[in-house]
Amino acid sequence: MPKISLLLVTPDRALFERIDACLLARAEVRLIARPVGDGRVVAAVRTERPDVLLVDGASYGARGVRFIQRVAALEVATRSLLLHSEPSEFRLAYVLQSGGGGCLPIACSAYELIRAVEAVHAGELWATRRALADVLHQLRVPLGSVPSDESESALSKREREIVEWMRKGMTNKQIARVLGISDMTVKTHAHNIFHKLEVCGRRVLGALPVLEH
Repeated sequence: MPKISLLLVTPDRALFERIDACLLARAEVRLIARPVGDGRVVAAVRTERPDVLLVDGASYGARGVRFIQRVAALEVATRSLLLHSEPSEFRLAYVLQSGGGGCLPIACSAYELIRAVEAVHAGELWATRRALADVLHQLRVPLGSVPSDESESALSKREREIVEWMRKGMTNKQIARVLGISDMTVKTHAHNIFHKLEVCGRRVLGALPVLEH
C-alpha cells in the first residue's frame, strides 16, 4: 500500500525534525524531505502534489489558515490540517470554513498524527474531543432560550462588552480575566451572542456592522 505523502509548512526546523522522527519508522505516512516556508506554499503544493498539507499554525497564526484557503482554492486533491497549541472550537470552525480538514495539537504523538493524516486523506474531518465537545455545546440551544420577538433577542450590556473584546481579537481566557468572570461564563455568553445575532463564529461576527449601544 503506497504511503500518504505529507508536506509540512513551518519556519521551525526543530518541529520539522520532530515530525520527521515521528514518521521515520512508520509505513503509513511519508514526510516530504524538506520544510516549506510561507512564501512557497502554493508552488510547493503544485510541484509536490502532497496528499496532505500540515500547516504550523502555532508559528504562523492567522496566516496559517490563509495558506489552507489558498490551497483549497487550487482545487487539487491535497487535504489540509492545522497544527496548533490551542486547537479551540473557534479555530476548528475557521479551519473548516477555509476548506481544511481539521486541527491537531502541536504536541501530538506519532500515533495521533498518523491517525489524523489518514482520516483527512480519506476525506474525513479531524479535531480533538474537547474542540468537538465545545462545538456541540455551542450548538445546544435550549428551546426556552429561543427569542420570541426582537426585544428578547437584543444583546445585554455584558454581551455587548464581550462582543467589543471579541472584535479586538481577545480570547475567551483574556476576556474572562478583564471582566473578572470564568472562562465557561464567557463561553456561555459567546454562545448566546452567536445565537441572537444568527452567526456561526467570531469570523462572521467581525464582519457585522458595529453594534449600537
